[in-house]
Amino acid sequence: MTVPQHVPAAFADALLSLGFIARGDVVSGEALAGGVSSDVWRIDLPDRPVCAKRALAQLRVAADWSAPVRRHHHEAAFLRLAGAQFPGRVPALLGHEVRHGVVVMEYFPAQTHKIWKAMLRDGDVDPATAASAGQFLAAVHRTYEDSPDARLNFDDLDLFSALRLQPYFIAAAERNAGAWRELHALVELFAAHRTTLIHGDFSPKNMLVGPDGAPVLVDAETATLGDPAFDVAFFLTHLLLKAVWKPQFAELYKASADAFMAAYFLTHTSPVESRAARYLAGFLLARVDGKSPVEYLTDDRDRALVRQFALNALAAPENALTAMTASWYHESRNFNAQASL
Repeated sequence: MTVPQHVPAAFADALLSLGFIARGDVVSGEALAGGVSSDVWRIDLPDRPVCAKRALAQLRVAADWSAPVRRHHHEAAFLRLAGAQFPGRVPALLGHEVRHGVVVMEYFPAQTHKIWKAMLRDGDVDPATAASAGQFLAAVHRTYEDSPDARLNFDDLDLFSALRLQPYFIAAAERNAGAWRELHALVELFAAHRTTLIHGDFSPKNMLVGPDGAPVLVDAETATLGDPAFDVAFFLTHLLLKAVWKPQFAELYKASADAFMAAYFLTHTSPVESRAARYLAGFLLARVDGKSPVEYLTDDRDRALVRQFALNALAAPENALTAMTASWYHESRNFNAQASL
């Protein structure tokens, strides 16, 4: 049984300012694990638990990675807009205390909502969940395409560069001189296609799967006015990398990737798909050589496989997204078969 912890002062002050507690109240809760960019707490109020989040200026990674904490405005705005448009698919925004940068939102208990990343790790893989994620992502992108709300609340390329473009693509370029031009071109590609609201961290680690099997999207501090292809590629990167981590579930991961793409591209055109293929190659390289490498690829041979595939894909003049993902699963299958000999 978890022992309740005293809530940090900044969170207690924010709850007081928002009217959730009275002066003199002592509140307890539990620091939630998993995030590198924020302090996240479950806080037990008298009537219910809530989730409270506060962005960190220095992210918890081995590399030197800092980012402006004003991103709490983006998180609150995303929850407010998406919550109104897609109720139940994001946590309800309960409060936003600007002085301390604390966002208070609906809390989902682990008994009813599992972290999708953990389910994928354990082989609990349902392609229908991936299809639901693809449908939802397409709906968000379609709803806020050329939207005044998206431009008013999320037009902050400098912030997104500090959170994603620099630590992923530019950091990977510093370790792969042969792909320097291609990785820098991805930054330019993003800047040229900022047309809609994107999540910016659309991955299974930020999705909870409830009783209905549909994912609930959390952790929206990277939400920005951006290129929809970025979200598509970011998500697929995780399903591809897991085939190296957990090869026994590779066919299920492939089925999920296919289901996600089929659902998403029902309503989006080929230019998004071709750009997503470029980003996907960059993300694969960034997740082994950027500032935020995936924690589960620790073997040098696994990392070398990812690196070489990504470099080859970046060097190609053009890639079809479905062909690229199929090629990845084929190569990783052969790699894992040879490794087991």
